[in-house]
Amino acid sequence: MRGDYSDPMSVQQVRVIHHRGAEGWSSESPELSWYGGADTFDEARALAEEGVRLALAWAAEERGEPSLGDVTVEHYVPEPTQRPS
Repeated sequence: MRGDYSDPMSVQQVRVIHHRGAEGWSSESPELSWYGGADTFDEARALAEEGVRLALAWAAEERGEPSLGDVTVEHYVPEPTQRPS
């Protein structure tokens, strides 16, 4: 169960979508309006894991609620779009 994405504190699984660009990797989470970037995919993945957990912890702190606990971060890399010949 993913949870209600309109309420960041109810999220149990968060998607992170990674895109490879000319200058490295960019990452974004539609559930949290979080984004980041790194030179390599491994760095982008590690930063996303940390960034998602920090974003959820900060949201909980602002609301005066306990941290969410276990969160699963699902990583996706879309297929590159093919340009017509």
